Amino acid sequence: SVFFGLLDRSEMYSALLPVVAVAVLSSLIGNSLQSEQDKVFLLGHQFDQYDFSCRNKLFAALSEDKLSVLFYDVLNQSLVKEEKLNLQGQLLKWSLEQDVLVIAHDSYVTVLHISTGQMKTISTPVVFTASLVVVDGLACLFPTYGQWTNVVCVNTATLEVKTCAYSIYEGNVAATSVNNWVYSVDEDLSPQSMYRFIVANGCLNYTRQNPNFGQYSYGQHIWYSYDGSRIFLDNGLTLTASADPQTDMTPHGDFDSSYGEYNYNWFAQSIDSPYTIAGLRSDQNVTLNLYSWPYLTANGTRAIPLPKNATGIYENEQVQYCLDSILVFTTYSMPGGVLETGIAYVSD
Repeated sequence: SVFFGLLDRSEMYSALLPVVAVAVLSSLIGNSLQSEQDKVFLLGHQFDQYDFSCRNKLFAALSEDKLSVLFYDVLNQSLVKEEKLNLQGQLLKWSLEQDVLVIAHDSYVTVLHISTGQMKTISTPVVFTASLVVVDGLACLFPTYGQWTNVVCVNTATLEVKTCAYSIYEGNVAATSVNNWVYSVDEDLSPQSMYRFIVANGCLNYTRQNPNFGQYSYGQHIWYSYDGSRIFLDNGLTLTASADPQTDMTPHGDFDSSYGEYNYNWFAQSIDSPYTIAGLRSDQNVTLNLYSWPYLTANGTRAIPLPKNATGIYENEQVQYCLDSILVFTTYSMPGGVLETGIAYVSD
């Protein structure tokens, strides 16, 4: 059945929230994932666009036809419901500080408020979105068309749309840290560059470009340390993130410096001491690498579980700390050449 009605979703979402709340409570009283079967949650489909919120324990994914969003409860390991969309989705992103999911479409954006059930789709001047960040109540889209373009931000409360002033090269990949700073990298320029933005007046305001332009490759993804003070790049390089222009975006150590470029699929860091960092290396499908903080030294590995009916791991795509575990979002190879997305629960 369809998840929420097209006119009034409040009752439907209110039914969802107790399910999540009960699941959270049950985890606190000892509902741990202990059996081998429980260590992998197979989702029944292969997803290429998804996002997970540890805040509400929901995994949201665009369906194969991109015309609906599927919500999975990672505590109960179940499909909660399906939300039909008015248009095909391109990207989706959870807010870090609110129970808000944003879906980018061709020339439109959908803002979905879990707590109230409100869902609105509004027009924007962005045809195709390369990167989407939800920061301080704004959903900001980095376009990927033309050559030079502008970030567009939508206020998730008022739905006001603003085109930000600073011109960027198309196809920038952006991410936001816990302190609401946004950094972006241009993928298609050589040499690459990195940019820093802050939230102001309903938009992302450009503050500066990296001071080492042309000296480093910045890869294709951006992640942050638990406190927002370091930037992790997929080539293993790390940079300082700072309000001080003298130190901002300057090199600050690296993971496996002899390893090469673009060889990490994802980084995540625990928010609890000792703040261990988990890294997915593209050449190691069966293990998760751990690193110490703040020196980035190797600190062992963890095996990524394989469900009984899988023939192997096709690709480990993302990793997050949550539920007293490390969650690895993985594409598994299944019998008959079928690929299926699964969530592997790895002991911290």
